[in-house]
Amino acid sequence: MLPESYQRTGASRASLASGRVLSGVDEPLRVTYISRRPYATSDGQKSTARRIGNEDDLMRMLEGMAGIRAELVDFAQMDLLAQLTRISQTDILLGMHGAGLGWVVALPPHGALFELWPQQTGVWQCFEHMAEWSGLLYRRVSHSKRGNGEVTTVNVDAIKKTLNDLVPQVKMRRTEQVAS
Repeated sequence: MLPESYQRTGASRASLASGRVLSGVDEPLRVTYISRRPYATSDGQKSTARRIGNEDDLMRMLEGMAGIRAELVDFAQMDLLAQLTRISQTDILLGMHGAGLGWVVALPPHGALFELWPQQTGVWQCFEHMAEWSGLLYRRVSHSKRGNGEVTTVNVDAIKKTLNDLVPQVKMRRTEQVAS
C-alpha cells in the first residue's frame, strides 16, 4: 500500500500537469538534466559532491538524440517556484543521485526519473521508491568514481542506450494521458 502522503501527491501532480499544454504525440519529450555545481559548505569550504566530470559530453549526446529536447538546469540558481514549474513541464528528469531528484514527486503522471549513481555498489533506492510510489517509470545507470571521489565520469553510451529504451515508453504514457 502506498504511503498516504504519496496518494495525496498523485492528486497534486495531476493538478500541476493539467496546467501544462500537452500538444500532439509528435512533440519532443522534455528532458531536464540537473547539473551539480560547486557550492560552499557550512564551514566555508567548496564542495562539488557528485559532479559529472564529462557533463559537456553528456549534453552533446542529449542534444543529438531524436525525439527529445534536453535542457541543463542548476537548481541552486532557481527559486522554488521556478524549480516546481520546470519539473511540472518535464517528461524525463535526469541527474546524479542527490536531493534535486526529490522533485520526482512533482513530475507529470506519465514521466520518468533517470538516476545516475556515482559508484557500482552501495545503491540507495530512495528515489527509485519515490518514483515507484508516484506511479512513474524509473531507470538507473551506475558509474565508477574518478579523481578525488567528488567527480564522476559517466558512461554516456550506457545513458544513451537506457534513454533509447525509456523514451518510447514515456511517449506512449504521454499519448495515453493526452487521449484521456
